[in-house]
Amino acid sequence: MKNNVKKFCAALNRAIVSKRISLFLCLLAGALGALPYYVEELFIFTFVSLFAIFYIAIKQRNERNRFFAPFFWYFMGFYSPLYLFLSEMYPYSRFGFSEDQAVFVLICSCIAIPLLHALVSGTIMIIARAFNNKYDIIGYASLFVINEWVLSMGTLAFPWSGVAVSLTGCLPYLQTASLFGKYFITFITVAACFAFARATVVRKRYFAIVGATIISANLILGTVLWFIPYEKSEPIDATALQGNVLSNEKWDSANKGSIFDIYIDMTEKAAENGSSIIVLPETAIPSAFIPNGIIHKELARIATEYNVTIISGVHYYGNKNYYNAVVAILPDGSLSERYDKRHLVPFGEFIPFADFIGEMLPFVGEFNEGTNDLTEGTEPIVIETEFGGVAPLVCFDSIFPEFSREAVDNGAEIIAIVTNDSWFNDSVGIYTHLRHAQLRAIENRRYIMRAANTGVSAFIDERGNVISYTEPLTRDTADCEIYAIEGFTLYTMIGDVMINLSCAVILYFIAISIYNKTRRIKNGDYSTSQQ
Repeated sequence: MKNNVKKFCAALNRAIVSKRISLFLCLLAGALGALPYYVEELFIFTFVSLFAIFYIAIKQRNERNRFFAPFFWYFMGFYSPLYLFLSEMYPYSRFGFSEDQAVFVLICSCIAIPLLHALVSGTIMIIARAFNNKYDIIGYASLFVINEWVLSMGTLAFPWSGVAVSLTGCLPYLQTASLFGKYFITFITVAACFAFARATVVRKRYFAIVGATIISANLILGTVLWFIPYEKSEPIDATALQGNVLSNEKWDSANKGSIFDIYIDMTEKAAENGSSIIVLPETAIPSAFIPNGIIHKELARIATEYNVTIISGVHYYGNKNYYNAVVAILPDGSLSERYDKRHLVPFGEFIPFADFIGEMLPFVGEFNEGTNDLTEGTEPIVIETEFGGVAPLVCFDSIFPEFSREAVDNGAEIIAIVTNDSWFNDSVGIYTHLRHAQLRAIENRRYIMRAANTGVSAFIDERGNVISYTEPLTRDTADCEIYAIEGFTLYTMIGDVMINLSCAVILYFIAISIYNKTRRIKNGDYSTSQQ
Protein backbone atom coordinates (compact mmCIF):
# COMPACT_ATOMS: atom_id res chain seq x y z
CA MET A 1 0.00 0.00 0.00
CA LYS A 2 2.79 2.40 0.97
CA ASN A 3 4.61 1.69 -2.28
CA ASN A 4 1.44 2.33 -4.29
CA VAL A 5 0.99 5.72 -2.62
CA LYS A 6 4.60 6.62 -3.37
CA LYS A 7 4.15 5.58 -7.02
CA PHE A 8 0.99 7.67 -7.28
CA CYS A 9 2.71 10.73 -5.77
CA ALA A 10 5.66 10.32 -8.12
CA ALA A 11 3.34 10.06 -11.13
CA LEU A 12 1.44 13.15 -9.95
CA ASN A 13 4.65 15.12 -9.61
CA ARG A 14 5.70 14.14 -13.12
CA ALA A 15 2.30 15.24 -14.41
CA ILE A 16 2.58 18.60 -12.67
CA VAL A 17 5.91 19.44 -14.26
CA SER A 18 4.59 18.28 -17.65
CA LYS A 19 3.25 21.42 -19.34
CA ARG A 20 0.16 19.98 -21.05
CA ILE A 21 -1.00 17.78 -18.18
CA SER A 22 -0.32 20.42 -15.53
CA LEU A 23 -2.43 23.01 -17.34
CA PHE A 24 -5.31 20.52 -17.49
CA LEU A 25 -4.90 19.95 -13.74
CA CYS A 26 -5.05 23.73 -13.21
CA LEU A 27 -8.26 23.85 -15.23
CA LEU A 28 -9.67 21.01 -13.13
CA ALA A 29 -8.63 22.70 -9.88
CA GLY A 30 -10.50 25.84 -10.95
CA ALA A 31 -13.62 23.84 -11.80
CA LEU A 32 -13.55 22.29 -8.33
CA GLY A 33 -13.59 25.81 -6.90
CA ALA A 34 -16.86 26.52 -8.72
CA LEU A 35 -18.70 23.57 -7.12
CA PRO A 36 -19.70 25.40 -3.87
CA TYR A 37 -21.60 27.97 -5.95
CA TYR A 38 -23.83 25.19 -7.23
CA VAL A 39 -24.16 23.32 -3.92
CA GLU A 40 -23.19 25.43 -0.91
CA GLU A 41 -22.71 22.34 1.26
CA LEU A 42 -19.67 21.56 -0.91
CA PHE A 43 -17.78 24.56 0.54
CA ILE A 44 -14.86 22.27 1.38
CA PHE A 45 -13.98 22.28 -2.33
CA THR A 46 -12.98 25.92 -2.03
CA PHE A 47 -10.12 24.77 0.19
CA VAL A 48 -9.36 21.77 -2.05
CA SER A 49 -9.27 23.98 -5.15
CA LEU A 50 -6.94 26.56 -3.63
CA PHE A 51 -4.68 23.87 -2.20
CA ALA A 52 -4.42 22.22 -5.62
CA ILE A 53 -3.48 25.35 -7.57
CA PHE A 54 -0.92 26.41 -4.96
CA TYR A 55 0.61 22.95 -4.92
CA ILE A 56 1.00 23.14 -8.70
CA ALA A 57 2.30 26.72 -8.55
CA ILE A 58 4.91 25.89 -5.92
CA LYS A 59 6.12 22.85 -7.85
CA GLN A 60 6.33 24.80 -11.10
CA ARG A 61 8.03 27.74 -9.43
CA ASN A 62 10.76 25.37 -8.31
CA GLU A 63 10.98 23.70 -11.72
CA ARG A 64 10.34 26.38 -14.31
CA ASN A 65 9.52 29.64 -12.57
CA ARG A 66 6.20 29.90 -14.43
CA PHE A 67 3.41 32.10 -13.08
CA PHE A 68 0.88 33.29 -15.67
CA ALA A 69 -0.18 30.05 -17.40
CA PRO A 70 -1.09 27.97 -14.32
CA PHE A 71 -3.23 30.71 -12.84
CA PHE A 72 -4.77 31.70 -16.16
CA TRP A 73 -6.02 28.15 -16.70
CA TYR A 74 -7.04 27.85 -13.06
CA PHE A 75 -9.23 30.94 -13.28
CA MET A 76 -10.53 29.90 -16.70
CA GLY A 77 -11.66 26.62 -15.13
CA PHE A 78 -13.22 28.56 -12.27
CA TYR A 79 -15.00 31.38 -14.09
CA SER A 80 -16.36 29.34 -17.02
CA PRO A 81 -18.82 27.18 -15.04
CA LEU A 82 -19.54 30.07 -12.68
CA TYR A 83 -20.80 32.32 -15.50
CA LEU A 84 -22.82 29.68 -17.31
CA PHE A 85 -25.97 31.17 -15.80
CA LEU A 86 -25.65 34.03 -18.31
CA SER A 87 -26.69 31.55 -21.01
CA GLU A 88 -30.18 31.50 -19.45
CA MET A 89 -30.98 34.68 -21.39
CA TYR A 90 -30.50 32.85 -24.72
CA PRO A 91 -32.07 33.15 -27.31
CA TYR A 92 -32.65 36.78 -26.22
CA SER A 93 -36.05 36.75 -27.89
CA ARG A 94 -37.10 39.87 -26.01
CA PHE A 95 -34.43 41.92 -27.80
CA GLY A 96 -35.37 40.86 -31.30
CA PHE A 97 -31.91 39.53 -32.14
CA SER A 98 -31.35 37.39 -35.19
CA GLU A 99 -30.10 33.85 -34.57
CA ASP A 100 -26.54 34.86 -35.49
CA GLN A 101 -26.66 37.87 -33.19
CA ALA A 102 -28.01 35.75 -30.33
CA VAL A 103 -25.21 33.19 -30.78
CA PHE A 104 -22.64 35.99 -30.82
CA VAL A 105 -23.97 37.45 -27.57
CA LEU A 106 -24.09 33.97 -26.02
CA ILE A 107 -20.42 33.40 -26.88
CA CYS A 108 -19.47 36.78 -25.46
CA SER A 109 -21.35 36.05 -22.25
CA CYS A 110 -20.15 32.52 -21.60
CA ILE A 111 -16.67 32.56 -23.14
CA ALA A 112 -15.45 36.13 -23.54
CA ILE A 113 -16.28 37.24 -19.98
CA PRO A 114 -14.55 34.25 -18.31
CA LEU A 115 -11.63 34.74 -20.71
CA LEU A 116 -11.33 38.43 -19.83
CA HIS A 117 -11.47 37.73 -16.11
CA ALA A 118 -8.98 34.88 -16.39
CA LEU A 119 -6.59 37.17 -18.28
CA VAL A 120 -6.92 39.85 -15.60
CA SER A 121 -6.49 37.36 -12.76
CA GLY A 122 -3.59 35.56 -14.43
CA THR A 123 -1.84 38.85 -15.10
CA ILE A 124 -2.22 39.92 -11.46
CA MET A 125 -0.64 36.65 -10.33
CA ILE A 126 2.53 37.43 -12.31
CA ILE A 127 3.37 39.78 -9.45
CA ALA A 128 4.21 36.61 -7.49
CA ARG A 129 7.61 36.74 -9.22
CA ALA A 130 8.52 39.40 -6.65
CA PHE A 131 7.87 37.16 -3.66
CA ASN A 132 10.53 35.81 -1.41
CA ASN A 133 9.80 32.17 -0.55
CA LYS A 134 9.92 33.04 3.12
CA TYR A 135 6.92 35.38 2.94
CA ASP A 136 4.94 34.20 -0.08
CA ILE A 137 2.07 32.95 2.09
CA ILE A 138 1.25 36.60 2.85
CA GLY A 139 2.02 37.59 -0.74
CA TYR A 140 -0.39 35.14 -2.39
CA ALA A 141 -3.12 35.95 0.13
CA SER A 142 -2.70 39.65 -0.69
CA LEU A 143 -2.79 38.99 -4.44
CA PHE A 144 -6.10 37.14 -4.18
CA VAL A 145 -7.58 40.07 -2.25
CA ILE A 146 -6.32 42.49 -4.89
CA ASN A 147 -7.68 40.28 -7.67
CA GLU A 148 -11.19 40.32 -6.17
CA TRP A 149 -10.95 44.06 -5.65
CA VAL A 150 -9.78 44.79 -9.21
CA LEU A 151 -12.76 42.86 -10.62
CA SER A 152 -15.06 45.20 -8.65
CA MET A 153 -13.62 48.34 -10.23
CA GLY A 154 -14.50 50.33 -13.31
CA THR A 155 -17.28 50.45 -15.87
CA LEU A 156 -17.25 46.70 -16.50
CA ALA A 157 -17.05 45.71 -12.82
CA PHE A 158 -18.46 42.24 -12.21
CA PRO A 159 -17.28 40.91 -8.80
CA TRP A 160 -19.63 37.95 -8.98
CA SER A 161 -17.31 35.46 -7.31
CA GLY A 162 -15.17 35.60 -4.21
CA VAL A 163 -13.79 33.20 -1.65
CA ALA A 164 -16.26 34.38 1.00
CA VAL A 165 -19.24 33.92 -1.33
CA SER A 166 -18.30 30.26 -1.82
CA LEU A 167 -18.27 29.58 1.94
CA THR A 168 -21.87 30.39 2.93
CA GLY A 169 -22.28 26.69 3.63
CA CYS A 170 -20.20 27.29 6.78
CA LEU A 171 -21.62 30.48 8.29
CA PRO A 172 -19.64 30.38 11.58
CA TYR A 173 -16.44 30.63 9.51
CA LEU A 174 -17.75 33.82 7.88
CA GLN A 175 -18.63 35.70 11.07
CA THR A 176 -15.24 37.44 11.16
CA ALA A 177 -16.41 39.40 8.11
CA SER A 178 -18.14 41.59 10.72
CA LEU A 179 -14.63 42.63 11.82
CA PHE A 180 -12.73 43.15 8.57
CA GLY A 181 -15.13 42.37 5.72
CA LYS A 182 -15.27 39.71 3.04
CA TYR A 183 -11.68 40.38 1.91
CA PHE A 184 -10.45 39.21 5.31
CA ILE A 185 -12.10 35.84 4.64
CA THR A 186 -10.29 35.70 1.30
CA PHE A 187 -6.95 36.57 2.88
CA ILE A 188 -6.98 34.01 5.68
CA THR A 189 -8.43 31.21 3.53
CA VAL A 190 -5.84 31.67 0.80
CA ALA A 191 -3.04 31.94 3.37
CA ALA A 192 -4.12 28.69 5.04
CA CYS A 193 -4.44 26.79 1.76
CA PHE A 194 -1.04 28.02 0.59
CA ALA A 195 0.48 26.90 3.90
CA PHE A 196 -1.00 23.41 3.42
CA ALA A 197 0.36 23.28 -0.13
CA ARG A 198 3.81 24.40 1.02
CA ALA A 199 3.77 21.76 3.79
CA THR A 200 2.97 19.06 1.22
CA VAL A 201 5.69 20.15 -1.21
CA VAL A 202 8.54 20.69 1.25
CA ARG A 203 7.28 18.09 3.74
CA LYS A 204 7.56 20.35 6.75
CA ARG A 205 4.99 20.01 9.49
CA TYR A 206 5.45 23.63 10.51
CA PHE A 207 3.53 24.94 7.49
CA ALA A 208 0.67 22.48 8.07
CA ILE A 209 0.43 23.74 11.65
CA VAL A 210 0.30 27.33 10.38
CA GLY A 211 -2.55 26.50 7.98
CA ALA A 212 -4.51 24.56 10.60
CA THR A 213 -4.00 27.33 13.15
CA ILE A 214 -5.33 30.01 10.77
CA ILE A 215 -8.49 28.07 9.96
CA SER A 216 -9.09 26.91 13.53
CA ALA A 217 -8.55 30.38 15.00
CA ASN A 218 -10.96 31.95 12.51
CA LEU A 219 -13.57 29.27 13.13
CA ILE A 220 -13.28 29.64 16.91
CA LEU A 221 -13.47 33.43 16.72
CA GLY A 222 -16.39 33.20 14.30
CA THR A 223 -18.23 30.87 16.67
CA VAL A 224 -17.71 33.32 19.55
CA LEU A 225 -19.04 36.15 17.37
CA TRP A 226 -22.00 33.95 16.40
CA PHE A 227 -23.16 33.71 20.01
CA ILE A 228 -22.67 37.36 20.94
CA PRO A 229 -26.18 38.83 21.42
CA TYR A 230 -27.18 42.07 19.70
CA GLU A 231 -29.58 44.65 21.05
CA LYS A 232 -32.69 44.52 18.89
CA SER A 233 -35.93 46.39 18.47
CA GLU A 234 -39.36 44.93 19.02
CA PRO A 235 -40.26 42.38 16.31
CA ILE A 236 -41.47 43.84 13.02
CA ASP A 237 -43.82 41.86 10.76
CA ALA A 238 -42.46 42.10 7.22
CA THR A 239 -43.43 40.69 3.84
CA ALA A 240 -41.50 40.46 0.56
CA LEU A 241 -43.65 40.18 -2.56
CA GLN A 242 -42.71 38.01 -5.53
CA GLY A 243 -45.07 38.57 -8.45
CA ASN A 244 -43.24 36.08 -10.70
CA VAL A 245 -43.23 38.31 -13.76
CA LEU A 246 -40.53 37.26 -16.24
CA SER A 247 -38.41 39.91 -17.91
CA ASN A 248 -39.65 39.08 -21.40
CA GLU A 249 -43.20 39.70 -20.10
CA LYS A 250 -42.46 42.63 -17.84
CA TRP A 251 -41.52 45.18 -20.47
CA ASP A 252 -44.29 44.27 -22.90
CA SER A 253 -46.61 47.29 -22.76
CA ALA A 254 -49.63 45.00 -23.13
CA ASN A 255 -48.88 43.52 -19.69
CA LYS A 256 -48.55 46.74 -17.69
CA GLY A 257 -52.13 46.74 -16.48
CA SER A 258 -52.12 43.13 -15.32
CA ILE A 259 -48.76 43.53 -13.55
CA PHE A 260 -50.09 46.61 -11.78
CA ASP A 261 -53.12 44.60 -10.61
CA ILE A 262 -50.93 41.71 -9.42
CA TYR A 263 -48.79 43.87 -7.16
CA ILE A 264 -51.60 46.04 -5.84
CA ASP A 265 -53.57 42.89 -4.96
CA MET A 266 -50.54 41.21 -3.31
CA THR A 267 -49.72 44.38 -1.37
CA GLU A 268 -53.24 44.74 -0.04
CA LYS A 269 -53.44 41.09 1.02
CA ALA A 270 -50.11 41.38 2.85
CA ALA A 271 -51.40 44.49 4.63
CA GLU A 272 -54.62 42.71 5.56
CA ASN A 273 -52.55 39.88 7.05
CA GLY A 274 -50.88 42.27 9.44
CA SER A 275 -47.54 43.16 7.85
CA SER A 276 -45.97 46.38 9.03
CA ILE A 277 -43.40 46.62 6.20
CA ILE A 278 -44.07 45.36 2.69
CA VAL A 279 -41.29 45.22 0.09
CA LEU A 280 -41.91 45.07 -3.67
CA PRO A 281 -39.10 44.00 -6.06
CA GLU A 282 -37.01 46.00 -8.51
CA THR A 283 -39.13 48.09 -10.89
CA ALA A 284 -42.03 45.94 -9.74
CA ILE A 285 -44.57 47.82 -11.88
CA PRO A 286 -42.97 48.62 -15.27
CA SER A 287 -44.41 52.11 -15.62
CA ALA A 288 -42.82 55.40 -14.73
CA PHE A 289 -43.42 56.21 -11.06
CA ILE A 290 -44.79 59.74 -10.69
CA PRO A 291 -45.40 61.41 -7.33
CA ASN A 292 -49.20 61.53 -6.91
CA GLY A 293 -49.55 59.35 -10.00
CA ILE A 294 -51.69 56.22 -10.12
CA ILE A 295 -49.03 53.87 -8.66
CA HIS A 296 -48.30 56.25 -5.80
CA LYS A 297 -52.00 56.84 -5.10
CA GLU A 298 -52.89 53.14 -4.98
CA LEU A 299 -49.96 52.25 -2.74
CA ALA A 300 -50.67 55.30 -0.56
CA ARG A 301 -54.29 54.18 -0.20
CA ILE A 302 -53.12 50.82 1.15
CA ALA A 303 -50.45 52.42 3.35
CA THR A 304 -52.89 54.81 5.02
CA GLU A 305 -55.78 52.34 5.29
CA TYR A 306 -53.68 49.63 6.95
CA ASN A 307 -51.01 51.81 8.59
CA VAL A 308 -48.13 50.08 6.79
CA THR A 309 -44.86 51.16 5.20
CA ILE A 310 -44.45 50.05 1.57
CA ILE A 311 -40.98 49.96 0.01
CA SER A 312 -40.88 49.48 -3.75
CA GLY A 313 -38.46 49.37 -6.60
CA VAL A 314 -39.64 51.89 -9.22
CA HIS A 315 -38.80 53.17 -12.68
CA TYR A 316 -38.46 56.90 -12.10
CA TYR A 317 -38.22 59.76 -14.59
CA GLY A 318 -37.05 63.14 -13.42
CA ASN A 319 -34.82 66.00 -14.54
CA LYS A 320 -34.80 64.47 -18.04
CA ASN A 321 -33.16 61.32 -16.68
CA TYR A 322 -34.34 57.77 -16.01
CA TYR A 323 -33.52 56.07 -12.71
CA ASN A 324 -33.77 52.56 -11.36
CA ALA A 325 -34.86 53.62 -7.90
CA VAL A 326 -36.43 52.74 -4.57
CA VAL A 327 -39.04 54.80 -2.71
CA ALA A 328 -41.07 54.17 0.41
CA ILE A 329 -44.70 55.10 0.82
CA LEU A 330 -45.14 55.90 4.49
CA PRO A 331 -48.30 55.26 6.56
CA ASP A 332 -49.51 58.83 6.00
CA GLY A 333 -49.22 58.33 2.21
CA SER A 334 -46.17 60.56 1.83
CA LEU A 335 -43.06 59.61 -0.12
CA SER A 336 -39.64 59.04 1.36
CA GLU A 337 -36.42 60.32 -0.12
CA ARG A 338 -35.61 58.43 -3.33
CA TYR A 339 -32.64 56.06 -3.63
CA ASP A 340 -31.14 55.67 -7.12
CA LYS A 341 -29.23 52.54 -8.07
CA ARG A 342 -25.54 53.29 -7.68
CA HIS A 343 -23.93 50.65 -9.87
CA LEU A 344 -25.75 50.06 -13.14
CA VAL A 345 -25.44 46.79 -15.03
CA PRO A 346 -23.32 47.21 -18.18
CA PHE A 347 -25.26 46.31 -21.34
CA GLY A 348 -28.42 45.93 -19.23
CA GLU A 349 -28.95 49.48 -17.99
CA PHE A 350 -26.36 51.41 -19.96
CA ILE A 351 -24.01 50.76 -22.86
CA PRO A 352 -20.35 51.20 -21.87
CA PHE A 353 -18.13 52.82 -24.48
CA ALA A 354 -21.37 53.60 -26.29
CA ASP A 355 -19.88 55.43 -29.28
CA PHE A 356 -17.48 52.63 -30.17
CA ILE A 357 -19.86 49.73 -29.49
CA GLY A 358 -22.79 51.52 -31.10
CA GLU A 359 -20.80 51.86 -34.30
CA MET A 360 -19.34 48.35 -34.29
CA LEU A 361 -22.30 46.39 -32.88
CA PRO A 362 -25.42 48.58 -33.01
CA PHE A 363 -27.76 45.69 -32.11
CA VAL A 364 -26.15 45.43 -28.64
CA GLY A 365 -27.99 48.62 -27.74
CA GLU A 366 -31.16 46.55 -27.58
CA PHE A 367 -29.95 45.07 -24.30
CA ASN A 368 -31.08 48.12 -22.35
CA GLU A 369 -34.24 47.53 -20.37
CA GLY A 370 -35.69 50.81 -21.54
CA THR A 371 -35.14 52.93 -24.60
CA ASN A 372 -32.66 55.14 -22.75
CA ASP A 373 -29.60 54.60 -20.62
CA LEU A 374 -30.34 54.91 -16.93
CA THR A 375 -28.63 57.48 -14.74
CA GLU A 376 -26.49 56.25 -11.87
CA GLY A 377 -27.11 57.33 -8.30
CA THR A 378 -24.26 58.81 -6.28
CA GLU A 379 -25.29 58.83 -2.63
CA PRO A 380 -26.22 56.32 0.07
CA ILE A 381 -29.76 57.00 1.23
CA VAL A 382 -31.40 55.99 4.50
CA ILE A 383 -35.20 55.85 4.42
CA GLU A 384 -36.54 56.93 7.79
CA THR A 385 -39.46 54.84 9.03
CA GLU A 386 -41.19 54.39 12.38
CA PHE A 387 -39.19 51.17 12.79
CA GLY A 388 -35.80 52.76 12.16
CA GLY A 389 -33.66 53.68 9.18
CA VAL A 390 -33.82 51.39 6.14
CA ALA A 391 -30.93 51.15 3.65
CA PRO A 392 -32.29 50.43 0.16
CA LEU A 393 -30.15 48.65 -2.44
CA VAL A 394 -31.09 47.75 -6.00
CA CYS A 395 -30.02 44.36 -7.39
CA PHE A 396 -26.39 44.72 -8.57
CA ASP A 397 -25.68 47.15 -5.71
CA SER A 398 -25.83 44.30 -3.22
CA ILE A 399 -22.63 42.65 -4.50
CA PHE A 400 -20.60 45.78 -3.66
CA PRO A 401 -20.04 45.78 0.12
CA GLU A 402 -19.21 49.47 0.34
CA PHE A 403 -22.78 50.51 -0.55
CA SER A 404 -24.48 48.76 2.35
CA ARG A 405 -21.64 49.70 4.71
CA GLU A 406 -21.97 53.40 3.92
CA ALA A 407 -25.73 53.33 4.46
CA VAL A 408 -25.42 51.50 7.79
CA ASP A 409 -22.70 53.91 8.84
CA ASN A 410 -25.19 56.68 8.10
CA GLY A 411 -27.73 55.17 10.50
CA ALA A 412 -29.56 52.38 8.67
CA GLU A 413 -30.84 49.67 11.03
CA ILE A 414 -32.35 47.38 8.36
CA ILE A 415 -31.28 46.67 4.77
CA ALA A 416 -33.81 46.28 1.97
CA ILE A 417 -32.72 44.75 -1.35
CA VAL A 418 -35.01 44.90 -4.38
CA THR A 419 -33.85 42.85 -7.33
CA ASN A 420 -34.76 41.34 -10.67
CA ASP A 421 -33.04 37.99 -11.26
CA SER A 422 -35.74 36.77 -13.64
CA TRP A 423 -33.27 36.79 -16.54
CA PHE A 424 -31.60 33.73 -15.09
CA ASN A 425 -34.58 31.50 -14.24
CA ASP A 426 -33.71 28.87 -11.60
CA SER A 427 -29.96 28.83 -12.25
CA VAL A 428 -26.86 29.10 -10.08
CA GLY A 429 -26.84 32.87 -10.71
CA ILE A 430 -29.86 33.64 -8.53
CA TYR A 431 -28.43 31.70 -5.58
CA THR A 432 -25.01 33.30 -5.91
CA HIS A 433 -26.71 36.70 -5.82
CA LEU A 434 -28.54 35.69 -2.63
CA ARG A 435 -25.26 34.64 -0.98
CA HIS A 436 -23.84 38.12 -1.53
CA ALA A 437 -26.79 39.40 0.51
CA GLN A 438 -25.90 36.96 3.30
CA LEU A 439 -22.42 38.51 3.44
CA ARG A 440 -23.88 42.03 3.63
CA ALA A 441 -25.96 40.91 6.63
CA ILE A 442 -22.92 39.48 8.42
CA GLU A 443 -20.63 42.41 7.66
CA ASN A 444 -23.02 44.97 9.12
CA ARG A 445 -25.06 42.83 11.56
CA ARG A 446 -28.34 43.85 9.98
CA TYR A 447 -31.49 42.01 9.00
CA ILE A 448 -32.05 42.00 5.26
CA MET A 449 -35.38 42.10 3.45
CA ARG A 450 -34.97 40.89 -0.14
CA ALA A 451 -37.75 41.04 -2.76
CA ALA A 452 -37.10 39.56 -6.21
CA ASN A 453 -39.39 39.56 -9.25
CA THR A 454 -39.20 35.80 -9.73
CA GLY A 455 -37.08 34.75 -6.73
CA VAL A 456 -35.35 34.17 -4.54
CA SER A 457 -37.18 36.54 -2.18
CA ALA A 458 -35.90 36.10 1.34
CA PHE A 459 -35.25 37.40 4.82
CA ILE A 460 -31.75 37.07 6.25
CA ASP A 461 -30.81 37.56 9.89
CA GLU A 462 -27.74 39.35 11.23
CA ARG A 463 -25.68 36.13 11.21
CA GLY A 464 -26.38 35.41 7.55
CA ASN A 465 -29.05 32.75 8.08
CA VAL A 466 -31.76 32.69 5.42
CA ILE A 467 -34.73 32.48 7.79
CA SER A 468 -37.59 32.77 5.28
CA TYR A 469 -37.61 32.46 1.50
CA THR A 470 -39.68 31.72 -1.59
CA GLU A 471 -39.11 29.15 -4.28
CA PRO A 472 -38.01 30.65 -7.60
CA LEU A 473 -40.42 31.03 -10.53
CA THR A 474 -43.49 31.07 -8.30
CA ARG A 475 -45.91 33.83 -7.32
CA ASP A 476 -45.52 33.93 -3.58
CA THR A 477 -44.65 35.98 -0.54
CA ALA A 478 -41.97 35.59 2.12
CA ASP A 479 -43.12 36.55 5.60
CA CYS A 480 -40.94 37.03 8.64
CA GLU A 481 -40.46 38.80 11.94
CA ILE A 482 -37.39 40.99 11.63
CA TYR A 483 -35.60 43.35 13.99
CA ALA A 484 -33.90 46.71 13.71
CA ILE A 485 -30.35 46.74 15.10
CA GLU A 486 -28.55 49.94 16.05
CA GLY A 487 -24.94 49.01 16.88
CA PHE A 488 -22.02 49.18 14.46
CA THR A 489 -19.65 46.37 13.60
CA LEU A 490 -15.93 47.00 13.39
CA TYR A 491 -16.19 46.50 9.63
CA THR A 492 -18.93 49.13 9.35
CA MET A 493 -16.66 51.61 11.11
CA ILE A 494 -13.33 50.91 9.37
CA GLY A 495 -14.37 49.54 5.97
CA ASP A 496 -12.24 47.42 3.66
CA VAL A 497 -8.86 47.99 5.28
CA MET A 498 -7.77 44.58 3.94
CA ILE A 499 -7.51 46.12 0.48
CA ASN A 500 -5.11 48.80 1.74
CA LEU A 501 -3.08 46.29 3.71
CA SER A 502 -2.86 43.90 0.76
CA CYS A 503 -1.76 46.67 -1.59
CA ALA A 504 0.87 47.76 0.94
CA VAL A 505 2.19 44.19 1.20
CA ILE A 506 2.48 43.82 -2.57
CA LEU A 507 4.14 47.21 -3.01
CA TYR A 508 6.63 46.27 -0.30
CA PHE A 509 7.47 42.96 -2.02
CA ILE A 510 7.87 44.70 -5.39
CA ALA A 511 10.13 47.37 -3.88
CA ILE A 512 12.29 44.75 -2.14
CA SER A 513 12.49 42.68 -5.32
CA ILE A 514 13.61 45.69 -7.38
CA TYR A 515 16.14 46.67 -4.71
CA ASN A 516 17.62 43.17 -4.54
CA LYS A 517 17.78 42.83 -8.31
CA THR A 518 19.48 46.23 -8.63
CA ARG A 519 22.00 45.31 -5.96
CA ARG A 520 22.81 41.99 -7.64
CA ILE A 521 23.33 43.68 -10.98
CA LYS A 522 25.69 46.23 -9.39
CA ASN A 523 27.60 43.35 -7.87
CA GLY A 524 27.89 41.67 -11.26
CA ASP A 525 25.64 38.68 -10.42
CA TYR A 526 23.78 38.76 -13.76
CA SER A 527 22.83 35.09 -13.74
CA THR A 528 21.00 35.43 -10.42
CA SER A 529 19.19 38.58 -11.51
CA GLN A 530 17.81 36.79 -14.55
CA GLN A 531 16.33 33.84 -12.65
